[in-house]
Amino acid sequence: MNWKVGCLGLVAGGIMMVMMFGCAVMNEGVTLKQMNVSCDESMANVLSVYQRRHDLIPNLVNTVKGSSTFEHDTLKDVIEARRQVTNLNLNASDPKSLEKFMNAQGALTVATTNLANFVREKYPKLASTALYVGLMAQLEGTENRANVERQKYNAQVTTLNKELVTITGGLANMWAHVEPRKMWEVSAAAQEAPVVNFEKK
Repeated sequence: MNWKVGCLGLVAGGIMMVMMFGCAVMNEGVTLKQMNVSCDESMANVLSVYQRRHDLIPNLVNTVKGSSTFEHDTLKDVIEARRQVTNLNLNASDPKSLEKFMNAQGALTVATTNLANFVREKYPKLASTALYVGLMAQLEGTENRANVERQKYNAQVTTLNKELVTITGGLANMWAHVEPRKMWEVSAAAQEAPVVNFEKK
């Protein structure tokens, strides 16, 4: 009779352990989903900062256009890069969509940097006007905020991706179905130093 009680105790203990492990895996799945939401939130913050930049660029372009002798090709580059960003539909959980978006944002960064350098070097009077200086300060601040938000996004993605490769994360992901996220990377165009060319085409 004692061995029956002992076997029953072992079975009950085994069931309890399986249930506790199941609860831990379920909890891990919830954590993965929460981390995924945090990644979405971080991406939304990046997009919010880029929207601010997107809104500032027309003011900058119109201020620069006011100078009748300004090189219009430089303005066209900024306007075209902004148009490309506007036409993109971003799905942050799709690596290809995110890569296209990162490349378009990198091209816009390069175009606005080239515009700023061009104005500063070739049109010092325009570069010193209060409106231009204010817009450039806002644009620079926006670029700095974008950098901070991209870093936060990458930190969230790193945390999620590391969790997905743990044993409990892998088991929990069988039901949570959370995909690894792509890190925000600098586009090839944004890695190159801006070039200011004063020659007429």
